[in-house]
Amino acid sequence: MVGVRLTHIVQTVPFRAALALCFLGGHLLVMSWSARWRFGAPFNTAPGQPPVRQSSENIVRHWDRLVVSRWDSGGYIGMALDGYDLCPKRDLRGAYLPPILVNCRLTFFPGYPMLGRFVSLGGRIPIDYALLAVTLVAGFAFLFMWTGPTLVQRLGLGPTYASFLAVNFRSSPRSR
Repeated sequence: MVGVRLTHIVQTVPFRAALALCFLGGHLLVMSWSARWRFGAPFNTAPGQPPVRQSSENIVRHWDRLVVSRWDSGGYIGMALDGYDLCPKRDLRGAYLPPILVNCRLTFFPGYPMLGRFVSLGGRIPIDYALLAVTLVAGFAFLFMWTGPTLVQRLGLGPTYASFLAVNFRSSPRSR
């Protein structure tokens, strides 16, 4: 009886949504704690100073102020701020692209920064926070769908939740 009730509960939308939110919040907390513990860095190293274009050059100031805005965030933040405005205003077919790629950001996926630009409400929300919101929504959808009926039908309830836990508690080999 208890097993049947529990099996039903873990497959309900409210339970799956709460689980996804808990793990997503946990990931943010661990990331913040890790940055403070390992590097002495707060979540936001430059409060009140959102990322901005420094000049007409391909430089964005404060792109890495959030602990979650590292690695390739500078390119995405710059693209969200400017789109393709720094690209030469000419036909690029047949052009030698390597020197152009840096300014045009043709090596980045455009959907993510454009969604961030939309979520920023025309700059009223700092672009790094807007991109974080897009990331959190995508992460929530991913975690929520992981425990959905499609995977449960294919793998079974136990293996689905076991794989969910394994992915969420996996530590990076570089962090050991």
